[in-house]
Amino acid sequence: WELIQEKKAHMDRVRWLTLSVDRRHAVLAEHTAIVDALEAGDTVEAERRLRAHLGDIRKTLPLIRQAHGAYFEGAE
Repeated sequence: WELIQEKKAHMDRVRWLTLSVDRRHAVLAEHTAIVDALEAGDTVEAERRLRAHLGDIRKTLPLIRQAHGAYFEGAE
């Protein structure tokens, strides 16, 4: 549990650093699409959208590390 909490703290930091007004609208749309797919019983679509949503961090993290490197030093 300690390890999960530590990693979650790092991800919370990334989420706060990336949550611009535009990104908030995009995240809300992504979450809405996931819920809509689940409500429609389309688990394949829900999984696809969830993987895309979670996978976005692969594009975002390098940009955030570049812009805010001091937050990440020693976090390897």
